[in-house]
Amino acid sequence: MSPSKNGRRISAQKLAAGNVTLILTVLVLLVVSCAPGSIGAGGSSANLQLQNADGYTGISVEQLASMLDTKDFTLLNVHIPFEGDIPATDLSIPFNEIADRVSELPDQDAKIVLYCRSGSMSTTAAGTLASLGYSNVLELDGGMRAWEASGYTLEGREDLEPEEWRAECLAKENSDKETSRRMNIARSNRKRVGLALIVALVAALGLAGWAVGRVSAQGPWGGYGGRGMMGGYGPGMMGDWSPYGGDCRGGMMGGYGVGMMGGHDSGMMGGYGYGGDGGCGMMGTRGGAYPGDVETLTMEEALESVERYLLNWRSEDLEVAELMEFSGNFYALVKEESTGIGAFELLVDKVSGAVSPEHGPNMMWNLKYGMMGGYGMRMGMMGGSYGGMLGRFSGPSSTADMPIDEDEAVERAQDYLEHVGSGLTADEEADAFYGYYTLHVLTDAEVSGMLSVNRYSGQVWYHNWHGEFVDMIGHGK
Repeated sequence: MSPSKNGRRISAQKLAAGNVTLILTVLVLLVVSCAPGSIGAGGSSANLQLQNADGYTGISVEQLASMLDTKDFTLLNVHIPFEGDIPATDLSIPFNEIADRVSELPDQDAKIVLYCRSGSMSTTAAGTLASLGYSNVLELDGGMRAWEASGYTLEGREDLEPEEWRAECLAKENSDKETSRRMNIARSNRKRVGLALIVALVAALGLAGWAVGRVSAQGPWGGYGGRGMMGGYGPGMMGDWSPYGGDCRGGMMGGYGVGMMGGHDSGMMGGYGYGGDGGCGMMGTRGGAYPGDVETLTMEEALESVERYLLNWRSEDLEVAELMEFSGNFYALVKEESTGIGAFELLVDKVSGAVSPEHGPNMMWNLKYGMMGGYGMRMGMMGGSYGGMLGRFSGPSSTADMPIDEDEAVERAQDYLEHVGSGLTADEEADAFYGYYTLHVLTDAEVSGMLSVNRYSGQVWYHNWHGEFVDMIGHGK
């Protein structure tokens, strides 16, 4: 065979091989373009990722916003409780009911985009749909938080505090400013005098108890037969039967009798209130229901009481973010409008409308407005800007940056509820205060109570003084 013929045969073979490669490449591209997860005309989702191991695809805020321009999918909100909707939302189905309500959804090959507040509930719902055979499920990474952080808005949130309502309340306050100022000065003076008398009484009783204890040869802390300053079997300054108050006699700090700090009968702090076991102390109720023949306030009347209370602060930065009704009281969450951080929590008596700072974390953990804080709820024993019994407290600073963040607080709350075996769940969103978080406790995905988590120690404090949940406004309700 001549060299020229051999060269022509090699060239022909190379040409045939090149044609085969080109044909295979075109076939691969056609298969990819026709795959179930591919993007159709319009290019609105051209950068979507492939399905993950759970059978759904995560998308970004930018991708969802682009897809809404040529909407060809069902947009589904699965968050509970209601926190608002992304515009153009088609359905709202709680994430834990998605399997039971598939009849409300389109066909299994239709495109469905799910979202919630932060992404936790929507990922659960997306995995459920994928396991049921839905092949084109998308989930918004970061949920409504990421949507708002990117500059987009939500729909469906009611305005809790209309401007005309505040104007009316301000008008009432302005009509009697001077009288209110004088009453506040007189009230502050009475508190200072009262605290001074308590300090003097404690000192006098302490010296008397110490002296009696010494005479009885039992030492300053009492004993099983003497009457020391802290008690013993006889009535000491702190009570009875144990160093800090006991079962029978009434010491200054309590026992089951009438002590200054309470007990099962009427003490300054004591009693269990309406529906409880004993008498009513100065600090009110444990959270029992009111008698059936007592006429209680409406939500609107309770809100009016809180608004009047806030006017005494003379601050336009404080606003009511949430009002809840329980069988034992009304609860109000007050936030700083400029920072969005919770300022303090209030309780409203359901009969008289009297407003007072909530006890528990609101007083003990609040580093700015509580007993240990700078404002001291304007009555803190440890003092602050308005002068407490012990002056200004020099504890941790009242900053929004603290060791435990919101996600860890929710985890600790859930761990606590599981540990006590309550069958309850913690809401995935917590309200931040200066020193702690407060969040809703859910029963079958419905609000049933509250608890708080310390932002330094992680300690959980369950709110057992409200009673049964009735209704709420705020948080999208």
